[in-house]
Amino acid sequence: MCFSDKTATWELHGLLSHHGDCGSNKHPAVYTVISTKLKSWMTSTIGKQALSSL
Repeated sequence: MCFSDKTATWELHGLLSHHGDCGSNKHPAVYTVISTKLKSWMTSTIGKQALSSL
């Protein structure tokens, strides 16, 4: 999640694809890029308003 100064909204830029002690020493964070098709599916499934409120 990143806050956009341009639109003054939170934007989803990636999905965490590994968890546990993720991001701590010896446990790097692993993120996945969200493709346009996946973003379209998410918008049609849960709605644009729900995505923008994250």
